[in-house]
Amino acid sequence: MIRDVAFIGFGEAAQIFTAAPGWRAVARGFDIKTEDPMLRTAKLTEFEQHGVRACETCAEATSGGATVLSLVTADQALHAAQNAAQHLSPGTLFLDMNSVAPQRKQAASEAIAAAGGRYVDVAIMAPVQPKALTVPLLLSGPRADEAAALLTEIGFSNIRAVGDRIGQASAIKMVRSVMIKGIEALTAECLLAADAAGVTEDVLASLGEDWAERAYYNLERMLVHGHRRAAEMEDVCATLESLGIEPLLTRGTIQWQRDLGEIGFDDTTKPFEARLTKLRSDRTLKNSRQSEPSESPKEEKPMSEPAIPGTRLFNGDLAQKGYALNRMCFSFNEARNRAAFLADEDAYCERFGLNDEQRAAVRARNVLQLISAGGNVYYLAKFAGIFGLNVQDLGAQQTGVTADEFRARLSAYSIHNERVNAKEGKNG
Repeated sequence: MIRDVAFIGFGEAAQIFTAAPGWRAVARGFDIKTEDPMLRTAKLTEFEQHGVRACETCAEATSGGATVLSLVTADQALHAAQNAAQHLSPGTLFLDMNSVAPQRKQAASEAIAAAGGRYVDVAIMAPVQPKALTVPLLLSGPRADEAAALLTEIGFSNIRAVGDRIGQASAIKMVRSVMIKGIEALTAECLLAADAAGVTEDVLASLGEDWAERAYYNLERMLVHGHRRAAEMEDVCATLESLGIEPLLTRGTIQWQRDLGEIGFDDTTKPFEARLTKLRSDRTLKNSRQSEPSESPKEEKPMSEPAIPGTRLFNGDLAQKGYALNRMCFSFNEARNRAAFLADEDAYCERFGLNDEQRAAVRARNVLQLISAGGNVYYLAKFAGIFGLNVQDLGAQQTGVTADEFRARLSAYSIHNERVNAKEGKNG
């Protein structure tokens, strides 16, 4: 009988695992995407389709003694462990199945151990599709043998314990990825060049009989999973650097994975050569946009549209920078979240992954610092509301005056406009 299993992260791997017989009745999980209003409905639908109970919080998913399987993106792995550690029951087995550097696994194990949990480093050594529960797993750490027995019990069949040191399994995975993800990147570079030269068929033939199929598979994996793979390769770089190896080729792999991930997977019914041509044109267009020289300020901003001194333009870069901060502020629509923030600000900021600059701005209650850190004033108003402040109070901070002085300015401006409009009405 399969015991209770709790997932942190409910992406491709978790969904494939839960398709196995017997999991639906016992599995539950939490995914951070359910906290994003733009992604919540789609993610909850995925939970429902797989028969897995969706939990509103990480605490709900990880408390109660269930075996925890952490399957999140590389950049969220340590945060997920630290967050879960606050809610684990003593003795809970925490299986960190994320593709991250050994030092990140070691930091995560410290957080879990401090909470009384039992941490195991797990490396998934092949794509989970189509292998599912037969995917090869490497385990390391003092509890590796215990975890191997449990994973066998819940249906996994290709498990090997490689040592009692946390980070040993992930070191194998990271170093292996230099080759595996690197070959994918080389495939993209080679075939896009072949397509540009009009020699794709001959190049593939020269590589061997099965290379056309392998090349298609490599490109498909990058187009579908490039963003996640790029994040993993960042940790591969960190691993290599910790070993005294300069990651010259691996840095290029990161760029190729990220570039193809941004392009995305298009129509699979197109012939392979046609897809290559479109892929090359898409990447060429992307690169040409990035390499265009910046215009001078005078050319970029015509005289009819002068820059406003002290104004911070909220553009795409700032929106990306402030995503975590704005998502946290949006959560304050719910009273329970406002209460959780007031109870422990640092923990709440950690939950949403705010960086040091954003945390400092939150602690200072400084709107200018928050905007500089990527905050959008409409989301920041929700944060200000916790402290009884409104948009006018934020405006006062931005203009460097008191709230009363700012309101007086607004009132004077309103009266001035009314007089101008009345005068124009008489003249008309």
